[in-house]
Amino acid sequence: EFLKSNIIPVTALSISIATFIITFKNFWRNRANIECIQLENSMAVVLKPDRIDTKTPDVYWDSDYRVIMDVIITNKSALPISIIEFTLNNTSKFNSYSKPSPEYNVTIQPGKQEQDGIIHYAEEEILFFPIEDSWLQPVIDIPPYTSLRGHLLFRFNDKSEVHIGNNMLEVITSRKTFSFQVKITKEALSAIPLPDLVLIARDGDY
Repeated sequence: EFLKSNIIPVTALSISIATFIITFKNFWRNRANIECIQLENSMAVVLKPDRIDTKTPDVYWDSDYRVIMDVIITNKSALPISIIEFTLNNTSKFNSYSKPSPEYNVTIQPGKQEQDGIIHYAEEEILFFPIEDSWLQPVIDIPPYTSLRGHLLFRFNDKSEVHIGNNMLEVITSRKTFSFQVKITKEALSAIPLPDLVLIARDGDY
């Protein structure tokens, strides 16, 4: 008699539990979820690149410093996701409007320097950073359970805004904003003085 009187409520409860489990599993699989990692020894460097003029190496003649970072972004959701923008330390943005260069060069040791009217010669030392077309530039569509690898570029006026060591990377997506701790491991600063054209532009006469 007990089973007969309770068979319908028990069946309804079982169906409700099964429905909840299926719904929760679908929610968990479909939730926005990305991962950002840096491989060991991958590029993560602060640069002060050689500046030739207001357009070389890039159009950002008003900023001395660049960060180039090699990252892997993985979509761990069952649904696609789009990356709209990257932000480093709540300061510098990398998005569809950014104009990175295919290459950045840094002269660590000039072959010729003038000091107190005396010309000094040394063995020239130049570091080359050929990025070509490997920029991971938004807008980026990432299919489910897929990884993309590429380089990010950030620019800074003040070197104190970025650190050797841990920094904070925000990834703004179509579904959610994610924050990751990323590490910058090196710096390379140009010993070449800025050309007069750039100095004039920075004084507001350009």
